Amino acid sequence: MATLKDVAARAEVSVATAARVLRRDPTLVVRPGTRSRVEAAASDLSYRPNGAARGLRTRRSGVLAVFLPDPQNIMWLEMLRGVERAAADRDYLVVVADAHGPVLDKEQLGRLVLERRVDGLLVAFARLHDELVDQIAGEGLPFVPVNSQSGTVAGSVTMDDGLGSRLAVEHLVELGHRRIGYVGGRLDTDVGRRREAGYREATGAAGLGIEERWVRAGDYTERTAEALGSELFAGGTDSGPTAIYTVSLPTALGVLRAARSAGVRVPDDLSVVTMDDHPLLDHLDPTLSAVRMPMAEMGAAAASMLVDAIGGTPIRHAVVDVAPVLVARSSTAPPPG
Repeated sequence: MATLKDVAARAEVSVATAARVLRRDPTLVVRPGTRSRVEAAASDLSYRPNGAARGLRTRRSGVLAVFLPDPQNIMWLEMLRGVERAAADRDYLVVVADAHGPVLDKEQLGRLVLERRVDGLLVAFARLHDELVDQIAGEGLPFVPVNSQSGTVAGSVTMDDGLGSRLAVEHLVELGHRRIGYVGGRLDTDVGRRREAGYREATGAAGLGIEERWVRAGDYTERTAEALGSELFAGGTDSGPTAIYTVSLPTALGVLRAARSAGVRVPDDLSVVTMDDHPLLDHLDPTLSAVRMPMAEMGAAAASMLVDAIGGTPIRHAVVDVAPVLVARSSTAPPPG
């Protein structure tokens, strides 16, 4: 197995220079030709850094952890893809943990932090005031809230959820809808509040009144959304909304199931548009209109911010600069009549 000394000898540089080139040391000033020789030598010799030795030297594991509220939710996949790509570019591996699983037991979390099994955390479940987030911050381990802000952490990476909500409502308004309901998320989360604020802003901008009985706060799960949808459809469609904007894909699926159970036809009786586009939505019946959010870009930005934080850069609040996009499908149509 080739060593760093072998790489340095072939590239005709010092071991220290070879090491700094291969770990992409941003402070290293070296000629492009020298950098190319080192990289070529490492490739020719199939050189792989000794992670254990490097970890002992730097006191870092080379691992980032991502805590998700529901890792089985397919909407996290694009974000995780962005996290993994950005982490790989910075020479880090990524592990994923269930925010409701045993790894977040206080004792387990303490071991994770004190034993430095990971160098930093991306936390995608933060409520505005979250005891677990406060505990992580108290341990001194670098971490970045992603997709939601915490009231006690001076940094995060989010998307323009307000604009995403406005796109959904404006799409329904353009189709002619004037009675637009909303099945949202948890109001103790920043993302839930931002998405509902976008719905209210767009509805008001269109000159439409909001029937508060058509606005329901859920918890991003299909089961709760189905129950809320059943309540909305209990009085029939004549006095209810002609369109509903849902805050997430699982929420939309629950509302669609409630509509089928109540005999409400989509889109003949009711139009449905949701946040969180996914290729799967092309295969539903009817296909589901949705807002495509920049999940991968958010994940990449969060991973980069976290690696910078591990290196000592303070985190900050950032919103990815890629705008949401409305993807219209067959679940939305002009209102009946």
